[in-house]
Amino acid sequence: SSKPFFDWYALRLSIFQLSNSDSDNGTATDEQILQKASETLASDKEFVLQAVQEGGKEVLFFVSETLLNDTEVVMEAIRQEGAKKVLFAYRALQSNKQIVMEAVKHNGLVLSEVSKTLQNDKEVVMEAVRQKGLALRYASEKLRSDKQVVMEAVRQEGFALRYACDTFKNDKEIVMAAVRQHGCALECACEALQNDPELVMEAHHPDCPKRASKFYQGYIQGAKIASQVAQGFKIVQSLAHRVDQWLISSCNW
Repeated sequence: SSKPFFDWYALRLSIFQLSNSDSDNGTATDEQILQKASETLASDKEFVLQAVQEGGKEVLFFVSETLLNDTEVVMEAIRQEGAKKVLFAYRALQSNKQIVMEAVKHNGLVLSEVSKTLQNDKEVVMEAVRQKGLALRYASEKLRSDKQVVMEAVRQEGFALRYACDTFKNDKEIVMAAVRQHGCALECACEALQNDPELVMEAHHPDCPKRASKFYQGYIQGAKIASQVAQGFKIVQSLAHRVDQWLISSCNW
């Protein structure tokens, strides 16, 4: 669908009307007229929304503070420009929880551009990792140590386990959830769990979206070696027993 037509005629008409209504009976300079027009239009929500829809990349730089904190206006800018770009450019928005909450619903990775305070806000972070598990990377250390947050992240994206605190890389419940989402997430777990038979089999399960063949093959190879060693040990034990029997019979003789 085409973008809405921007009524530049209406803009010029507005400036003309402002010029004729000037208290100095038309003695205002062009600069004064434009300044007054700017102030008026900067607070005109309908005008600003239309300007943003037309692809005005820097419109928010010139809007009033009221509209800069208007969720509808900002979300329209986000739809046009992308959430990360808007929040990076307009730093005043990075601490606005209402707007950030809406932004992370569209792109969880926007969490990288918000204030430290909101990166430590569990409600905001939960919404972000629910949309994009890898957003866990930008959460505060405290929330990367929160089991509920980490579980939500790895269920959305198994590799989010990489950004969890080490405690959860040793947590079989968390690792299992990660592996069920992406088999290769097993490589983010601690060494002991990488060799856990149940986890290895889960990583290679036919229903696993992305199976971790290398862990499965490694496990099978290890099992074969262990089996061969065990078989060799049995052979040695059998030979030793025969030698013992031979020695005993020799001594009796």
